[in-house]
Amino acid sequence: MNPSHPDVTALRAALVEHARDLILVVDEASRIRYASPSAQALLGVDAEALSGRVGTALLHPDDMDVARLALARLVQHPASAETFTCRVRGEAGQWRWMEACGSNALAVPTIGGLVFTLRDITAKRELEGRLEWQAFHDPLTGLANRVLFTDRVSHALSRRSRAPIDVGVLFIDLDHLKKVNDSLGHAAGDALLREAARRIQQSVRAADTVARLGGDEFAVLLEDSSAAECLETAERLLTQLTRPFVIEAREVVCGASIGVALADAGANVDDVVRDADVAMYVAKAEGRGRVVQFAPAMRAEVAERLLLGADLRRAIAEETLAVHYQPQFDLARGVVTGAEALLRWMHPTRGEIAPSRFVPIAEQAGLMSELGRFVLRTACRDAAAWRGACPLPLGLSVNIGTRHLHETGVVADITGALSAAGLPATLLTIELTESALLQGATPAVGVLRALDAYGVGIAIDDFGTGVSSLANLRTLPVRRLKIDRRFVTALGQPGADDALARAIIALGGALGLTTVAEGIETSAQLAELRALGCPTGQGYLLAHPLPAAQFIAAVQDGALQRHGSALVGALTAAAAA
Repeated sequence: MNPSHPDVTALRAALVEHARDLILVVDEASRIRYASPSAQALLGVDAEALSGRVGTALLHPDDMDVARLALARLVQHPASAETFTCRVRGEAGQWRWMEACGSNALAVPTIGGLVFTLRDITAKRELEGRLEWQAFHDPLTGLANRVLFTDRVSHALSRRSRAPIDVGVLFIDLDHLKKVNDSLGHAAGDALLREAARRIQQSVRAADTVARLGGDEFAVLLEDSSAAECLETAERLLTQLTRPFVIEAREVVCGASIGVALADAGANVDDVVRDADVAMYVAKAEGRGRVVQFAPAMRAEVAERLLLGADLRRAIAEETLAVHYQPQFDLARGVVTGAEALLRWMHPTRGEIAPSRFVPIAEQAGLMSELGRFVLRTACRDAAAWRGACPLPLGLSVNIGTRHLHETGVVADITGALSAAGLPATLLTIELTESALLQGATPAVGVLRALDAYGVGIAIDDFGTGVSSLANLRTLPVRRLKIDRRFVTALGQPGADDALARAIIALGGALGLTTVAEGIETSAQLAELRALGCPTGQGYLLAHPLPAAQFIAAVQDGALQRHGSALVGALTAAAAA
């Protein structure tokens, strides 16, 4: 069709008139000469009412300079294109985030102006903002998390290099949270953690940084505080945390052990946090419920960790570690679809050592890659065995650590484990954290594409707790998103905010990815996940991790199938009642 044909001209005009994006034509002074009808839907303003107004006057004051520079560059360089983001105010006073793309059409007789296309990205910015906040904060308490706390300590130490200031760190561990969890349940434990966080925050200065490092561990950064002031603050915190907590109308006494460390000259972040941690362990060893200031002799705790590291290295070499398997279920039907491999360590003299204890030791000792290879070999071998014994094809999920992912031989490790076990690559899914993808992103992309080409599935674990761009999901060969258990824990509770879980499930569906919820512990959580359309899940409600032989037996005799079907059936019946 001839571009000058009247039908083409009418078609172009119709496309502009019906476009969802806002199209503006402005002159060199930013005065609006034309606005498309979509202005009404996007901003609540009639398009004709915009005519003659100065376009930059609609923008947020913080975004005006960026827009004016873009407009100036378009005028000076007619062949260029400008893209920027800005906030535009609607008729009701609300701000909408827009992605603006501009081009110079001053020389086009039928236009004679600068053309800007504005796309509403408010929902995307809000979601990314919430995910970014989550990356640096603990969602349960709202406090800073370990990443943000470490950054704040680093900045404080940098300041000290320019001016003589004291930098102190308090390491706080609640003494009896496990008893609360075991007796009253995890919901009660979470309530206690939130109240403990509130008490800590109210007992320090506004300028001090309070963080939850994980589990029942908190930390406080004190700047410009002497040793005496740090100890005084720690004692005040101890008094507050020793007072009874009222949880579910019951008084609960928890208490705390607190380690105090002041940064020595030349100390780095790891040094001061480690010293405070060591002092806290000494406080626990001395009977709990007390404050202990770090002394160099306490570094025996570090020696203890080194001993455990040597024992762990020996356990890897002798293959005396164990891999258990947590079943994963189709949440719609209650059918077992696969399992996640989880590492367990039964020490010959110390008994079972929790992953929360030995994984940090493995990281410090540089053993994470060796652990990863051991789990890969063992899990692929076990999966090949249950493939021959189980009536249904079951998938296997294995976590790969950040360090292992960025080693040159990681692809050979994975493909070699599959080949040695005789396990089809299509049955294996590798789980990676968002932070693992961000660190050295370019090599990671090559590894993931190589694995994808081999047939191995890729999953992002604990999705929503990192800071990866949503755009990465379109470029990386990811097939699964695992919803972090912290988002799942909130589901099914009165007044709970399910926005992040809902958004992640919707995002996965929009991108054709499978979402997997982890940490399902209550029927209310399961019901909510089913209602939100989450297809797959795992957690103690569905099944605890099992040794390989027990997992195979439970699949073969139908025990897991009956349990999953019964849970789903009960929820379906309850919904229909």
